[in-house]
Amino acid sequence: MDDIPLDANDLDALVRSVSKSGDFFIVAAELASASHTLNLNQAVRLYEHIRDNSDRLEAEWRDEFVAAFSGVEQILAEPLW
Repeated sequence: MDDIPLDANDLDALVRSVSKSGDFFIVAAELASASHTLNLNQAVRLYEHIRDNSDRLEAEWRDEFVAAFSGVEQILAEPLW
């Protein structure tokens, strides 16, 4: 994930949190940090990475992600459900 300037451990933790619980509760600090670090295109790549690797429905965590990244909802693809 060279195009996402996050620490590999933080990136893995975000995916793992969604995978285990369907939300970002246990990685709230990492999500907040990412929301201040990433531009919108990078946020979309992060979203796609989480979607493709968490094995959870987007409906479980999409709203929380969108709330963290202001403006990203307008450029995200429709959920795959």
